[in-house]
Amino acid sequence: MQKTEFGQRLKSIRESKKLTQAKMSEIFGVSRVTISNWENAEHAPIDVIMKINELYPDVDLHWLLTGELRDNCNVLENKVSNLEVRVTAIENKLNA
Repeated sequence: MQKTEFGQRLKSIRESKKLTQAKMSEIFGVSRVTISNWENAEHAPIDVIMKINELYPDVDLHWLLTGELRDNCNVLENKVSNLEVRVTAIENKLNA
């Protein structure tokens, strides 16, 4: 089965953090098969994306979602954007 772009990016993150699918499944509290499914999926649940952003703030959220790399001029903007996403997620949890 051909991996989709999102799946390739997710696998790239996992491998760059030197995680096996089994170890990542422990971190996310899901089965190893679920990790495999995400790596072969076009999209992941938003809570997966938020967890990646929480655990690995060095991962460019824009790249994770779109696959587009941004130049170094956007690094600060990206960090601000990631913080805004985190604040929104926290606000959503508090208001739930």
